[in-house]
Amino acid sequence: MYPPSYGHNNQYVSLPNDDPENTQIEDQIYISPSAPRNLAKRIWFRPVLLTVLALFVVIVLPALFLHAPKRLADRPTKLEPPEPQETMEPGFKWPDDSFMFEGHGKPEYLGTPVSEPLVIRLSIISRVEAYDRRQALRDAMLAGIRHSELDIDYRFFIGREKDDAEWEAVIPHIREENRTYNDMVILDTVQDIAERVSEKRFAALKWAGSVSPEKYDWAVTLDSDTFCRLHVLARRLRYIYSDIHPRRQPALIGRMLSETLYFMNTVPDGSEASLDGDTVIKGPLYQYPAGIGYVLSSNLTATILNVEPAVAHHVHYPRDDVMVGAWVAALKYFPDGESKFVSTTEPVEPAYPRPYYPYSIETRTEDDVTGWHDFKGRGGHDSSIGWDSACIHRVGVDEMRELRKLDELKAEWEDKPPT
Repeated sequence: MYPPSYGHNNQYVSLPNDDPENTQIEDQIYISPSAPRNLAKRIWFRPVLLTVLALFVVIVLPALFLHAPKRLADRPTKLEPPEPQETMEPGFKWPDDSFMFEGHGKPEYLGTPVSEPLVIRLSIISRVEAYDRRQALRDAMLAGIRHSELDIDYRFFIGREKDDAEWEAVIPHIREENRTYNDMVILDTVQDIAERVSEKRFAALKWAGSVSPEKYDWAVTLDSDTFCRLHVLARRLRYIYSDIHPRRQPALIGRMLSETLYFMNTVPDGSEASLDGDTVIKGPLYQYPAGIGYVLSSNLTATILNVEPAVAHHVHYPRDDVMVGAWVAALKYFPDGESKFVSTTEPVEPAYPRPYYPYSIETRTEDDVTGWHDFKGRGGHDSSIGWDSACIHRVGVDEMRELRKLDELKAEWEDKPPT
């Protein structure tokens, strides 16, 4: 789903400046010409060589490391937990039936000790102008995570403004924000419009899978209007789905709907025609994660990314969520000779999609109705927030900050000790 702004003013504000030495620079490599072959035979060659090497190790290498810029692979800047706040902001009021904690006991799995942290790579689909929302997620959701339970690396994914002049005006603010937090992936060739949000999702998948599937458990992708209680999500993955082994088993978890549309990659990457979309065909019914977000096991992430050529990822909104389920369904049905596919244009004809692999891959798909839902009264999957609510969709910026203050929730984060 393409996240709305909910009427908030998403203007940029000044950010604290980083050390100017952390600004991005271009590496320069100079390769000297080969020396004559008989040079090494001269009597002075060996001591001179040893002296030069010693100077390089003592002087040059430390300087290189001292001034090295931040790299994309680095973890984001550590977020300081906010000061603990006990009361709501003046004038703020929760809608009726927002919560259902009273009368419902806290599930045992939320208090069960863990022996080691779950490893998650989190991608958040954002928009250029949505600074307020990114900052609310940093402050209310990402700061103060209990690292004894959850080892998390995260990134926000944004495209570029459609208008070149607007992009030139805003990019200094984007770079300043990224220098401060080091937590954004800026897709300079992808316009920040609904038609191309699917390319953000694919970029997020590639970032999540840029490390070995043996080094993390789950790849989580969220819309930026989704507030995720990461403590609860990690425990649901660990205990509710304890029979899933994410590093060895393909699995997809989210709030599911059904669809019959599949996609074939027919649009080249970097296409300037933003309205071009991959070919659409129809086939067997499958489940896909509807809005909110989704969780892929590291095994499934690697399986999808190993497809050559790449899976279809030029799919127009609002089918960008459908695309994720279609990837998984294609692993199963494209190689199956009994499965039938047809075109979606007239005249309707049989379609023969190229299999991703020469064999079918069955993915464990879980519709987590309790853990993933819309905010009460907002959307077709709405529910009051309770103990089992992990990821809540259609949450406003102010509401995110207030959620963290709730007596039932605030212990899930480590707040800054009062001074």
